[in-house]
Amino acid sequence: MRLSPQHALVALLPLGLLLGWPLQAQELLKNPAFEDDLYDWTASAGEAVGTVSVNDDGPEGGRALTFNITKAGKTDLILHQPVDLGFASSYRLSFWARSDLPASILIVPARNYGDFGPLADGWGVELTSDWTKHEKVFTVHESDRGARINFLTTKELPLGKVQFARFSLEEVQ
Repeated sequence: MRLSPQHALVALLPLGLLLGWPLQAQELLKNPAFEDDLYDWTASAGEAVGTVSVNDDGPEGGRALTFNITKAGKTDLILHQPVDLGFASSYRLSFWARSDLPASILIVPARNYGDFGPLADGWGVELTSDWTKHEKVFTVHESDRGARINFLTTKELPLGKVQFARFSLEEVQ
């Protein structure tokens, strides 16, 4: 007797539960879509002059964190919340972002103390005026309880809005 893929999945489900397989990935971030404004997040525009706010300008009318830059400058967008990252573990970070003018952002998982050194290789994203989903799987080469994910500028930020929405961080097997 041959089982259809749906029946095979149903047959394996009790075994997966017995072995402790997660039914779905667990979200590691608190307040990932800014439902509670900046609760659990740290955000500032660093040396650039501007404001930081949460509003309903996100994709499909969702919440968005907005850095409104009124005096340009090369700076770090400070945006993070503490999260535990385990040695040799892999994680998927995804988020939506846009900028009034093109902007380059470097993303680096880092320690949240001392020299704030990297825990994994960083990667760059280019922001455009359209909301775009960005996603990356990264592997941590050093564990840290309360790590952070830094968003750094690679060149001077343009005037106008730089926005982020719908973050997700999940451990992947």
